[in-house]
Order: sequence, then structure tokens, then C-alpha cells
Amino acid sequence: MSSGNAIFFVVVVLLPLIPAYLLYRLLPSQAEVEGPWQGLKVKLTGAFASYFLLVITLLFTAGSPPTYDVWTVQGRMQFSDQPAGTFDEGTVRFTVKPPGLTVQPNGRFRFTVFRVPDPSGEPQLPMVIIEHPGYLPVGVDLAEQGKVSMRKRQVMLPDTIVLVPRPAVAAPTQ
Repeated sequence: MSSGNAIFFVVVVLLPLIPAYLLYRLLPSQAEVEGPWQGLKVKLTGAFASYFLLVITLLFTAGSPPTYDVWTVQGRMQFSDQPAGTFDEGTVRFTVKPPGLTVQPNGRFRFTVFRVPDPSGEPQLPMVIIEHPGYLPVGVDLAEQGKVSMRKRQVMLPDTIVLVPRPAVAAPTQ
């Protein structure tokens, strides 16, 4: 038996015996579970009936795994020191995963993001950081600054994002 099979055997077969044995010792053996369940007629007694109820209760009370929505974000950006800058996908960096960013020479961009549940469980749109060499990074909160279409799962940024040059750093004088 390989180590992977041994671990699987312990987790699936032997580990559940611990709570079943504890239920057998701690609860009266007269426990009964009877009725329909998922289209089957179930009639269980003793410790197994208690264990079955415990497992079913845990399965239904444990929350469902988080769901992720894929959204499209569209917008436009420009340089503050240039009237009509030429953008290149190789020089503009959006901090968004997974990649799927397209930047046109006129500054229009499009990418996809995931709406991920926050600690309260509510799905939220992420914050996006836009960077370009020689310019200050710009943070864009998609939920606050975008026009959100729940039906289309799309965010339209109504305002042009302006990239401002980094201030020149003066050499220290001695």
C-alpha cells in the first residue's frame, strides 16, 4: 500500500470511527433516525443514527465555498504632461491577476477581474493599481469610481485616469 493510499484509508475509514465510537459510548443506544433523505427511505438506530445526524448537520451548516464572478473593466488613461500620449502594453502595468489586459495606443484599456467575497461574505470588486515608468502609481477602487452594471458584469470608468510624472529628485548638496 502506498503512502497516499494509506493516508486516504486513514482519513476516510478510520478517522470517522473516533466520533462514532464516542457517540456510541456517550449517547444512549436508543437513538433512531427514520424518514426520507435525498429520495431514499432511511431507518437508522444506535450510535450510527447519531453519527449520521451529526454529519448531515455539519454538511448543511458549513457554508458553501465562495463564488467568483468574472467582470470586465473598461476605461481610458492619459499622461498629464502630454496632450495625446502613446501607450504600449509593454510599458503600462496594471496590478491585476489574471492577465488579460489590452491597452490601445490611445489609452483605452480593457481587462477582467474577479469579484471575490470579503470577510463578511459579500462579493466585492478589487482595487487596481496602474503603473508606468516615470509616473506616479494610480489606485482605482472599481466599486467606488466605476459605473457598475450588475447585469452585464461590467465596470465602466467614466473619467479618464491621468498619470502624473514623478517629481524630480534633487541631488543632495554637501
